[in-house]
Amino acid sequence: MRTAAPPSALEAGVSSGGPCRVLLSGGLDSSACLVWALEHFGHVDAVGFDYGQHHRRELKAAQAIAELLGVSFRIERIEGLRGGLLNGGRMGPGAVVPGRNVAFVRAALAMAPRPSAIVLGATAEDQAVFDDCRRYRMDAWELALGVKILSPLVTKTKEDVILSLGEHRSRILDLSWSCYQGGSEPCGTCGACVVRAQGIERAELDSTDSRGGRSGS
Repeated sequence: MRTAAPPSALEAGVSSGGPCRVLLSGGLDSSACLVWALEHFGHVDAVGFDYGQHHRRELKAAQAIAELLGVSFRIERIEGLRGGLLNGGRMGPGAVVPGRNVAFVRAALAMAPRPSAIVLGATAEDQAVFDDCRRYRMDAWELALGVKILSPLVTKTKEDVILSLGEHRSRILDLSWSCYQGGSEPCGTCGACVVRAQGIERAELDSTDSRGGRSGS
C-alpha cells in the first residue's frame, strides 16, 4: 500500500482508517482511476479479480500498472458469476456479466484492511450498456454496504480517460489490457478494442503507442 501526500479535501470527507481501494482490471479506465486516487488520497491500494474470464491476461497488466505506480496489488478469486463475457459475449449487451460490479465491490470491502473508500472505473460510455455502471446503482450499494464508492470517470468519455493519464499515458497505453479475448495479442474487433481505438483516435494519439489496440476498462 502506497503512502503519499497529506490528505486532500476529498480524502478528508471520506471515513478514515483504511486505504482507498481501486478496482484495477488492467485496462484504461481502472488505470485512470488509480492515477486519480493517488492524486487525492494518501493511502491507496488496488485489487483485481479472477472470476473465470477468458481474458485473464488483464490481471498481468493490472500487476504491471500497479508496479509502475508503486501501489500494492492483490488478486482475489470470485466464484459464481455467469453469462456475458463468460459465455463468449463480445459486443454490447452480449458482454454483460450480471452482478459483476457489485460482486467486486463486496469482495473489495471484505478484504483486510477495510477500505475507507472503493473506486470503480465506470465511464459515461459504459452506462448505455452496463446497468451496474450507473451512478444510482452505486448509490444504492453505498447505503447497503456502508462504504463510500467513488466513480471519478462516470461523466467521462474514453478520450477523456486517455487524456487524464497525464505523465503516465504512454506507459499505461503500452501496459494496459482488457481485450475480451484470451489470446496473446488483442483481437482488435471486440467491443473493448473498438472503444479503445476510437478513444485513441479522438485523443489524437499515435495508434502505435497502443501496441496494436490493447483495450479495456
